[in-house]
Amino acid sequence: MNSETEVAAMFSTIIVGVDGLEGGRDALALARQIGDLAGGELVAVHVYPYEPFPLRGLRTDVEALAREEAQALLDGQLAEAGVQARAIATAETSPGRGLHRVADGLEADLVVIGAPHRGPLGRVVAGRSEEHTSELQSLCVI
Repeated sequence: MNSETEVAAMFSTIIVGVDGLEGGRDALALARQIGDLAGGELVAVHVYPYEPFPLRGLRTDVEALAREEAQALLDGQLAEAGVQARAIATAETSPGRGLHRVADGLEADLVVIGAPHRGPLGRVVAGRSEEHTSELQSLCVI
């Protein structure tokens, strides 16, 4: 058996979470390397905040503006990294939920997320990685 063939069969759709931060850029680089090896489709996803109960008087075009800004961030990150990928900007109440929903919808084999944010002393800041991994526990996550 050829290990390269096995990897290609294992990862045909790779989702990568892109958030505009260093960890997201690292995830994008890793996902590209895996995709290059596996030959799978790379799908970059940026999840932006969604509030199901908008404030009274809030303009209805806020959602469209948020989507445009999210898509611009995603397109910019892909261009900066020189990565070719399908780009999906989606709204959700948490990044983990959004990544999980997209991964389920595309029947993704793998989800790649970046390392958590680090504070000024180099310590991991709690919250982000735990949120991602608890939402994605039914999927293969790197």
